[in-house]
Formats: sequence, structure tokens, C-alpha cells
Amino acid sequence: MGKLIKYLAEHKLAVFIILLLLVVQAFCDLSLPSYTSDIVDVGIQQSGIEGAAAEKYTQKTYEALKIFMNDEDIAYMDECYDADGEVYVRRNLSSKELDKLNNTLLTAAGMVYSVQTSGQYSIAELVDGYNAGLVTREALSALTQQVEAAMGDMAASMKSQMAVELVKSEYTALNYDLNAIQRHYLLIMGAKMLAMTLLMVAAAIGVGFIGARTAAAIGRDLREKLFTKVIGFSNADINKFSTASLITRSTNDVQQVQQVSVMMLRIVLYAPIIGMGGIIKVTGTDTGMGWIIGVAVGAVLGLAVGFVVGALLGLAVGFTIGAALGLGVVVRAGAVGALLGLAVGVAVGAVVGFTVGTIVGFTVGAIVGFAVTSIVGLTLVVSDGCTIAVGFGVTTRTGVATGIGFGLLITIFFGNTRT
Repeated sequence: MGKLIKYLAEHKLAVFIILLLLVVQAFCDLSLPSYTSDIVDVGIQQSGIEGAAAEKYTQKTYEALKIFMNDEDIAYMDECYDADGEVYVRRNLSSKELDKLNNTLLTAAGMVYSVQTSGQYSIAELVDGYNAGLVTREALSALTQQVEAAMGDMAASMKSQMAVELVKSEYTALNYDLNAIQRHYLLIMGAKMLAMTLLMVAAAIGVGFIGARTAAAIGRDLREKLFTKVIGFSNADINKFSTASLITRSTNDVQQVQQVSVMMLRIVLYAPIIGMGGIIKVTGTDTGMGWIIGVAVGAVLGLAVGFVVGALLGLAVGFTIGAALGLGVVVRAGAVGALLGLAVGVAVGAVVGFTVGTIVGFTVGAIVGFAVTSIVGLTLVVSDGCTIAVGFGVTTRTGVATGIGFGLLITIFFGNTRT
């Protein structure tokens, strides 16, 4: 592997370009689910209306929104809208400014829609009562807090839906075609998805093309070096390796190295990139479920470390002690020694291998699984981490049993040979 990496290092520019293309491919691959979600959530359920920042608001609704906002939010809303008669028109905003405006209007739009659908007061009556001093902003702010507290954990989602419904009612009042808005949004999102797909395909083709050329160059250099080396062989050296073996080394073996190089450039490098990108995407969704990633990564790492370390130690201890003791007794006592060595080898290999392997597997699994799950501070998850740790011990015992089996085979082999 080290020599293969050394060969790849000779093609730094190609590897760097492949890394960039893999990042682009991973970005496109991870973005497609988001576009699909937007098509369903916004395009179908919300008729293409993305948030509370409507393109136009009627004057009464615009004034009603201000009642539920503080002075800073009112100032920002006034910066984003221009008065055009009895309608306020939104200016051309960047995506960042539009997101800020949506967040600014979210609560106020939800409250205005609640008043509009309550049937007790109309928006015009609410604005007139506020202007007449019958309702204060402090009282409305306290009412807003009570409503949000009643919504509980669903407050953000419910306010978003109410804000969208308010925008729909405004568009209906302004004679907007909601079906046309929905079609436009779906076409735009579909075009973005198609563009992402084409870009991802182009990146994948580029990775395959450059990776194949790089691997072919590595194979070419290896064949050249091998040919140069073989040309300098004497007849004795050629007879030592045999002509058939040299032909195989210069053809099939180089071909295997070339194929492994392609796999490393296309698959091995892509796996960590898309893994890290997926973690970043999940943590950026703000759903409060990011701790699942920590638990999953910790469990996988704990399983890998516990299994590998425990299995290797169990295999080494069981094989070494069982084989060594069995062989030593065989040398001294022939057939009787073989039987005694078999018994001692099995007993010692089983006890030591089982104990060491189990302790290492359980300890590593417990530390990794328990530590990661303890970070999130959830009792249930900690319990799951302990269960996983116990599973590591059981997995390790499988490795130990394999080690003991190898010890038995070696002991029996040497015993039968001596006898």
C-alpha cells in the first residue's frame, strides 16, 4: 500500500483534480435529496410559496404585521419593501437577505393569520384598534409569547405554515394565479435538479477518465521498470524466477496494481468525502437529531477497534501458547507429549485468549461506545452504548475461538508428525 501511494504521489496534479471532482460529485449527490424535499414541502404542499416574505402585501396587512414586530424588525422590513399606492412591493434581495426577511416576518405573519382566521376581529379592526390606543404592542407581545408557549415544540413549523397561508390569502386578494406560482417553482427546482444531476455525471465521468489515465500511467511506469530490471538478469536469475513467473509479474500483476489504483481513486477517496459531507449536511438541517451521527460513528469505530484488536490478540495468544506448548511437549515425549501438549495448549490458549480478547474487546468497545453516547447525555443512549460494548466482547470471543482453533490444528499437526 505504501508503494502504491508512492506511485500515486508521482501524479499529484491528477490526484488533486480527481479530489476536486469527487468533492463536486459528493456535493451534487448530497444536494439532490434537499431539492426533492423542497419540491414536496414547498412546491406541492405550500403551492410554491417559500416563506413569509411575500412579493407584495396589501397596506392593511403590512400595517398589521408591524403591530407584532419590534422597532428593529420594522426598520428592516421597511428597507425591504417599497410603497406602491395601497400595495407594498418587495425589492430585489439576495438569498441571504431574503432568508433574514423570512425569519423577521415569521412570527408576525403567523399572528396576523391567527387573527384573520379567528373570526373575532378582522385585520382592519385590529389596526384601527391599535391606532386608537385600545391595544398596546406590549399586550400583543405577551399574547404572542403565550401562543408560542401553547404550540410547544411545533411552534416553528406551525408559524411557518400559518405564514404561508397568510401569503396565499394576500396573493388571492391581489389576483395572483397560485397555480402559475406553483408551476414556476416546480419548473425551477426541477431544472436545478437536472443541472445537479448533469454536473454529477460530468464529474463522475471526469473522475473515471483521469483515474483510468493515471492508473494506466502507473502501470506503464511499472512495466518499464520491471522490463529494465529483467533485462539485466543473468541466465541464473532467469532460471531462478522462471520465464513464466516473469511474464506473469510483468502482465497480470501489473494489471492488478493498475485496477487497485483505479479503485482507490474512484471509490476509496470518495467514501470519506461523501461521509464528511453527509455529516455536515445532517448537522446543518437543525432538526435536533445530530447526536445520532455521533452515536453511529462511535458505535462503528468501537466495533471496528474492538473486533480487530480483540480478534488479533485472541488469535495471537491462543495460537502462540497452544502451538508452542503443544510442540514443546511433543519434542520431549513423543505421542504422550502430543496428547498432553494438546490438552495444555487448548486449556491455556482458551483461558488466556478468551480472557485477553474479551477484556480488550469489551474495554475498547465500552470506552468508545460509552464515551460517545455519554456526551449526548441521554440515559437510553448510554444503555445502548453499554449493550454495544457487551456485543464487542462477544464478537471478540469469536476471534479468540478462531485463534484457539488454529492452536489446536498446529498442535495436532505437530503431534501426528512426531508420532
